[in-house]
Amino acid sequence: MIEHQLRADGKDAWLRTTKVPLFDENGDVIGILCTQEDVTDRVESEEALRKSEQKYRTLAEQSLQGLTIISDHGFVYVNSAFAEMVGRPVDDLMGLEPEQVWDIFHTEDREVLRRRAQAKVAGKPMPSAFECRVVLPDGSIRWLESYAQKIEFQGEDAIQTVWIDTTERWKAERAIRTEKDRANLYLDLMGHDIRQQLQVIMNSATLLRTATDEHVRSSFFGIIEDAVQRCSRLIEEVRATEYLMTLPLTRRSLLNALQNCVNALSVYSLNVQFHNELTVDDAEIMADGFLELLLTNVISNAIEHNRNPERHVWIVLEERNDAFVVSVADNGPGIGDKRKKELFDMTRRYGGVGLHQSNQIIEKYGGMISVSDRVEGKPEQGARFELWFPKNANGL
Repeated sequence: MIEHQLRADGKDAWLRTTKVPLFDENGDVIGILCTQEDVTDRVESEEALRKSEQKYRTLAEQSLQGLTIISDHGFVYVNSAFAEMVGRPVDDLMGLEPEQVWDIFHTEDREVLRRRAQAKVAGKPMPSAFECRVVLPDGSIRWLESYAQKIEFQGEDAIQTVWIDTTERWKAERAIRTEKDRANLYLDLMGHDIRQQLQVIMNSATLLRTATDEHVRSSFFGIIEDAVQRCSRLIEEVRATEYLMTLPLTRRSLLNALQNCVNALSVYSLNVQFHNELTVDDAEIMADGFLELLLTNVISNAIEHNRNPERHVWIVLEERNDAFVVSVADNGPGIGDKRKKELFDMTRRYGGVGLHQSNQIIEKYGGMISVSDRVEGKPEQGARFELWFPKNANGL
């Protein structure tokens, strides 16, 4: 037992006392053997450590920032702020198996976070700050900025991380970026597309003045009319998403929206065979009234750029981990690797107004759009666009 004693100088002392009975040859107890060891330093160290840990936990629980400690055993400490950030009780997080810890993070960030943790434990140089996404139980996404460092916890190497919720900042930055993209789009349209059509109108009007043949004059009138209509369509296409950032998100069925778009387009699309593989009974997401415009833009893109006599469009809706994915593939001319990288460069608008709008819409939903080959490594056999929608995302 550990016993307390008061020394002659008035200071506390702690002794580890061991007592065992002594027996004679008949088995009778004839005395007690007592040994004592001064363990004052160890007891005081343990008490100081206990007070230090208690102070750390008190400060950590009062912190508005998330705090975690992760070891080979999973979460060995989680404060209330982090639990609130990820939408899970502290006890549930502490009960996760080591591999389950990474499931709370976005699928695209998990491996990066895992490699960073391994590098930190190994003592390799690594920037402490990193921004990542967590997926809440309802499918919504939250952005967190993390600051990690290697520590020793209960005699083992561990990673202590401070987490800051940057979701509101990310929203604001995204809104600013969207407005900037829209402004650049207007400037681009006026400086290139509309200016080009105005030049067509001016040239045709100049030639019209000197034309005497009625057939030629009628031809110039037709060119001017087409150019005016083209300008009008460009303006309407851009204005279609004028209220994109102010329209609230509600729960929408991705399956119903996709079926309605395909049905509507199939009526007007001649010589196009649609191959639908909708493997999800219902795919509920957070979206707005622009969901149909997004789907229509991508499907129309697969139809309009295909000059084959027999045009095929493959549409797949499937569930992948914490997301629903819509895949739209075609048997058109395909897209080269260099072009793929440029397609969603919003500063250059290589992909046209439709893809520009599609990218803005799906970003509002917290998703993303990507392009690849329909047949991997064979771009000449058509392109595949994938739309990634988080499950029940709350407008991120």
